[in-house]
Amino acid sequence: MTPSQKAKSVGLKSLTQVSQITGVSLNTLTNWHRDKPELFRIVLLGCIAKINAQRPTTPPAAIFDLPRAATPPP
Repeated sequence: MTPSQKAKSVGLKSLTQVSQITGVSLNTLTNWHRDKPELFRIVLLGCIAKINAQRPTTPPAAIFDLPRAATPPP
């Protein structure tokens, strides 16, 4: 599996996206994939964590705005 295929297999768009997130060159990432696979795996996991941390979350207060189920009369 190529470094780009590995990145895509964990849900990233491309190896270029990994490079943009980390500031590490494509050449270095490719070398890490070949020579230091555990480091490469950790870098991919870090990219996923960073992307997930930047996603907006639904504030808990929004739960109260949800329509309530109709309650049968007593």
